[in-house]
Amino acid sequence: MSENENNFDKIQEILDYLMVEFPEGLVEHRYVTSRTADIIFLSLKGHTTQISISKAFLKANKPYDIEAKLVHFQLAESIRKKKPAHIALTNSGLKIDIR
Repeated sequence: MSENENNFDKIQEILDYLMVEFPEGLVEHRYVTSRTADIIFLSLKGHTTQISISKAFLKANKPYDIEAKLVHFQLAESIRKKKPAHIALTNSGLKIDIR
């Protein structure tokens, strides 16, 4: 089983969280093989935020812990207030690029 397949439930938890928080948005997941990275695109009213998920975050967290982490890191609030171009989701929190 590949690393990406091992993370399916964890990625799904993030997608579910975003779909609940942003029901009007379009949420799309891509696994970028060349970068071995999981990236989620959240499109809202003409603006798209790219969320890169660190391997360390996926490795360190169980699926049932992820929603609490996203709430603690204030992911939805950060997207609403700052409308960032890019967010890196790491074990230590969010790294936000507003550009």
